[in-house]
Amino acid sequence: EEFQQTYASRDLTLERKLEFFFHELSKAGNVWVVMDNFEDLLAPDDTISDPELCQFIETAVDTSHTVRLIATTRAVPRFRGSQQVRPIDLREGLPEDQAMAYLRTDGADYGLADADEGLLRAFVNRVHRIPKALESVIGYLSEKYPVVQLSDLMANDALFADFDHYDAENGLK
Repeated sequence: EEFQQTYASRDLTLERKLEFFFHELSKAGNVWVVMDNFEDLLAPDDTISDPELCQFIETAVDTSHTVRLIATTRAVPRFRGSQQVRPIDLREGLPEDQAMAYLRTDGADYGLADADEGLLRAFVNRVHRIPKALESVIGYLSEKYPVVQLSDLMANDALFADFDHYDAENGLK
């Protein structure tokens, strides 16, 4: 209801409404917005046809929030903030270095910023560098840290099975 009221407001610009949207969704925890076949929304010059959708994407790039956006597409969209977006070929999972960098950055509060490189590498490869599994371990550790750390997961099959259960329960795999 609050989203609908905010969106209906004539006193706010679309950009301000979207900033509110991303800020509020960030409070919900792990939120991913997935846009499939994004190329269908592009003009022949690969710009985003719909001005509101374009503002949505630009605000997502320009605003600090924890919402993740994924667009599956055969054409890379062009828009003002497109230099901040990088295409990732996920057919084989996230590249190992990017997966490790993600864990170090987003998992900093759970001991991953200074985690052993070999430990991070072993984990990202154990979950096949699947982005959602990487995000899931951050959620798992946020609930269990500091009692459970990544090193504990990797050293204890029962704990890793508990993480796998958490991951499956949340529909992340």
